[in-house]
Amino acid sequence: LLHNGVPAERALMDREEYVTFGTTALLDAVGRTITDVNCRMVNTPEYLRPCKVIFVITTDGLENASARFSRKNVLELIERQKAKYDWSFMFLGADIDAYAEAEDIGIPAGDVLSFDSRKVSNTRAMNMACCMASAKRRNNKDLKFKDLI
Repeated sequence: LLHNGVPAERALMDREEYVTFGTTALLDAVGRTITDVNCRMVNTPEYLRPCKVIFVITTDGLENASARFSRKNVLELIERQKAKYDWSFMFLGADIDAYAEAEDIGIPAGDVLSFDSRKVSNTRAMNMACCMASAKRRNNKDLKFKDLI
């Protein structure tokens, strides 16, 4: 864990910090982050809490190394946060079947973006993700990635 609860502009990584190892504990990362953010929100005075949580999962690997969280655990966490706290979830997957991975944890196809990391068009994909996050921030729950194409 390199950054936890810091503003995005301070959560920068360099080539020494961002290293891939061939394994992806995706469920552990998602489960742990949901749990950590929820805990931080509960322990923050209500007047200081953000009015909207937009949770973006970005991966270029399939789940193959989680030890603590199962798909069922993560699905239940996501469903609870959506129902109880109105969190929004997005899934961005490079070079994998992002739709299948997201569906397994309760994120509908309209909130999934799949892209090829080797193509220049992946910058367009990130721009679409920013547009979608902005729309969710404005409570536009009906907007789907396909509407941005």
